[in-house]
Amino acid sequence: MKQWQRILFVTMFLFLFLLPANSAHAIGPYQKNLFGTVLDDGTGLEWQHSDDGTLRTWESALAYCEGLTLSYYDDWRLPSRRELSSIVDFSSYFPAIDGVFSSRPEYYWSATTYAYSTSRAWILGFYSGSVAGSKKTTNLYVRCVRAGLSSGTFDLSIILDGSGSGAVNINQPDETCTINCAMGFLPGSTVTLTALAGSGSIFTGWSGDCSGTGLIITVTMDSAKICTAAFSKAGDWNPLPDTGQTTCYDGGGTVIDPCPVPGESFYGQDTNYSDSALAYLDHGNGTVTDTNTGLMWQQNTADTDISGNINSSDLINWQDALDYCANLSYEGDDDWRLPSRFELRSIADYGSIHPVFTCQSSSYWSDRTYANITSSAWYLHFYNGYDSAHYKSNSYYVRCVRAGL
Repeated sequence: MKQWQRILFVTMFLFLFLLPANSAHAIGPYQKNLFGTVLDDGTGLEWQHSDDGTLRTWESALAYCEGLTLSYYDDWRLPSRRELSSIVDFSSYFPAIDGVFSSRPEYYWSATTYAYSTSRAWILGFYSGSVAGSKKTTNLYVRCVRAGLSSGTFDLSIILDGSGSGAVNINQPDETCTINCAMGFLPGSTVTLTALAGSGSIFTGWSGDCSGTGLIITVTMDSAKICTAAFSKAGDWNPLPDTGQTTCYDGGGTVIDPCPVPGESFYGQDTNYSDSALAYLDHGNGTVTDTNTGLMWQQNTADTDISGNINSSDLINWQDALDYCANLSYEGDDDWRLPSRFELRSIADYGSIHPVFTCQSSSYWSDRTYANITSSAWYLHFYNGYDSAHYKSNSYYVRCVRAGL
């Protein structure tokens, strides 16, 4: 058996018998919109509420999303591995996804090619939130995505602002935005907006493409509109970093150069879309800030034995990893911690089989316990980007994180 086959076999074995970590939603919160879509207010991405029940190869999945028209939009695409991972709810199982979605506990395609074996692409199983690399000829389910808060001609974006709390009703009683939201309407449509102040709050007025202080106004959709209702504080937006993949591949794993353009086969894969490119600020003191997420990281693997060298002596068990980060005081900061599984994934560069930071090509602990086998915890292997779980008594490397910006 070849090395990659052994790696895949072991990883799939772990995925089948070990269940997901106990954590909260990766991003969110979510707003189910009209016309079968869900908006993630945390990332600004708009998702299909449910798949269409059809199993597809990777090439067919790319083409399906590129050709999809839903909620009056035609700019749908297959999500990257990072984007697909962002809607996993690791506190749930079978399926591991927020209840606002309709989902099967099955594997779904991402647009990201598996760099270790380019005839494969990353897939995510919503039975537990596990990821794997699958041959591109496999038939799997598809959930498409688009940049929800886009500048499309018929976008109506609702922004909630101010120091109070409230919501905006759209075409009562069809839809209520309790968070920032966006949806599409046909040209010339008349939309009725109603401001609903929360307990202890008052509505102070509209701004942007809407104006006045009336609770009820109408908007004519002759172009993209952004209406701000003043009474609630806008939430922070932590965009998902790009995967870092810059090469296009066909179904057999052969590099396509130049990358395909709209209308050509295999268009719509991860490389065709790049919104929040991997971006880091090196502080020159052994720390790095991810300017997409605001997280500050140790630039180098933790020197847990304080020897001045990084080697196998720095491998420690899960509890010791938690304690090391919790007790770390570095460059004037003492709020370091072991990263979550999602945070650890956020610094993986899926354009390469090697890590983005100064790093061992090995496994690193996350702080997340496996929900169903609590003697195990999640880790990420920075050689090929796989994550899985193993006994907490095992020894792996550590990289601590803090809130940063």
